Amino acid sequence: AHNQFDATSVASDELILTDSGVLAGTVDGYQLKVEPMSVDETIHYKIPGGATASAPTGESDNFYDSAAMCPASSELISSYADGSGAYGALFDVVALDDVTLRGIDLNVDWHTGEEADVVVYARRGSWFGMQNKEKEWTHLLANTTLSRPDDFQGGWTMTVKLRSAMVPREEFLPLAMGAGETWGLYVCMSNADLRYTVGTNVGSTVSANPQLRILEGAGAANYPPFKSGTLEGGNVDYTFYTPRVFNGRLHYDHVRECPTDEPSGAPSAAPSSAAPTASPRVETTV
Repeated sequence: AHNQFDATSVASDELILTDSGVLAGTVDGYQLKVEPMSVDETIHYKIPGGATASAPTGESDNFYDSAAMCPASSELISSYADGSGAYGALFDVVALDDVTLRGIDLNVDWHTGEEADVVVYARRGSWFGMQNKEKEWTHLLANTTLSRPDDFQGGWTMTVKLRSAMVPREEFLPLAMGAGETWGLYVCMSNADLRYTVGTNVGSTVSANPQLRILEGAGAANYPPFKSGTLEGGNVDYTFYTPRVFNGRLHYDHVRECPTDEPSGAPSAAPSSAAPTASPRVETTV
């Protein structure tokens, strides 16, 4: 198909897009060649030197001037109130928007040793009732060894807690979480220095922001995970304390509307008395 469309208000950092294909041409002195970045219900485009824009897929030949979206990195602290602790913590995270979990920090007091193995599991759906079912935990997000920081000292201030046990980003497998999904997380370490807080009700919201909610869960009294009643688990039935509040911080990526430039304080130029120029035209060939 070969179509022509009128385009107005076209500049190097914005573009009115068609519903499919590659958009190319010279508009207002800018040489543009815009190719789709990905296709789902919306075709996303990256404009060289500018922002990301999008156009709905479908049959319509209408134009849409879409607000540019920008990547953002954020964090959400559950709690660092301390008060209790053991070998692990289980809790649910509710995604209120599409996010990608990128890392996790723990609250560890390093009373019983200077090094510990740490594993972080995830599953789509709640942790509740799944604490002893290894096959239900389909995502191993981290399997690493953490050490007490060289300059770690007591005093147990918030600054000390925040850096007590940070899983390296390169050793954390990113986890995509869709808006509306609930994911259970199980954090476990090889010594009983993981801190958490006694809660009020399993499933109650501990901390929230526009992208995520962290809920109250359980504390794990045994290690390694999923070995209840086995020789490897000491031939004991594992104990889980509820309600407990995970102490730590989640790091994640999401997208948001790009910040707009601050309005200029200078008065605008007087309108020109010259005749308006004709609207430029952008050709697309599909």
